[in-house]
Amino acid sequence: MQREITPEEKKKIHVVCPVCNSDDYIFIPAMAISGTGKGLTSIFCPVDTICEHSFQIFVDNNGIVRGYETSDYELTFTPSEEPLEERIEVGDKGIIQIIKAIFGDEIFYKSLRSALNNNEIYCITEQEYLHDNLGPFFQKLFGIYCPEIVVCTMREYNRTVRKTVYSSKHKQAFLFNADLTAIIKQPEIFKERFRMERFTLEESLLKMVDFNKQSDEEIMQILHNTIVNIIELSVLLKNDVESKVIDNRKELERRLQKESGKKIKFDYASLDSILKNRFDVDVERIFLKVNEKIDKLKTLF
Repeated sequence: MQREITPEEKKKIHVVCPVCNSDDYIFIPAMAISGTGKGLTSIFCPVDTICEHSFQIFVDNNGIVRGYETSDYELTFTPSEEPLEERIEVGDKGIIQIIKAIFGDEIFYKSLRSALNNNEIYCITEQEYLHDNLGPFFQKLFGIYCPEIVVCTMREYNRTVRKTVYSSKHKQAFLFNADLTAIIKQPEIFKERFRMERFTLEESLLKMVDFNKQSDEEIMQILHNTIVNIIELSVLLKNDVESKVIDNRKELERRLQKESGKKIKFDYASLDSILKNRFDVDVERIFLKVNEKIDKLKTLF
């Protein structure tokens, strides 16, 4: 557990807004300044830190502000004026269809992959439907394997959430504005151009159910059971790789195909993503070390 920083270990810094001259004090860990090894440390002050403006300050090792920098233009997000019912005809659609329609394919499938990877999901929205249903939706799908799901308004994001989501602890978080269908922050693995073929696992999950014939409850139960099986199969394969029962990629792919079945397309790339992010296991590195040991043994004979 991380030790809480005491008041004596924090620097009190007097900050004056370079736009409106409002001033206040901020407190940051002393190590954040001295530990950079730089002459000056840059600190971003989001909206509502000091005032309604955002800007960057440059602080020396003694905690004295030596300069300020403002952006020529700041991208802001405003709530959609149209209520959900006007933009999306709910009708007899189930929760998955509604959320997918609100998010669009890219955000929806990346959200599912983020949850499989156990990465936090942050959704900015003014829509009451998402505030009421998005968290329970992921809880029903993932159960005990559900990551942190945060749904906030734009005001809440500017006041508190932005500081959290951009901290080093949350560098793998997936952050988006559902009202604008805009991705704001995403893990490195998502930064290539969106292509559906990278999300065949998630797509195959939806193809397992019949939205016309099955109830929401039946659909959610089927998907929950399948997702739990996917994660638990990943655990089983991880253990076999770590114990050297599986010592090469070809064997891992064979086991994956055999044990995942034909109904879902649980490919090697999806497994590798889950193992790296949810369990911090790099199978390729493990296989490389195994091969290096084998090569060394061969030189002895």
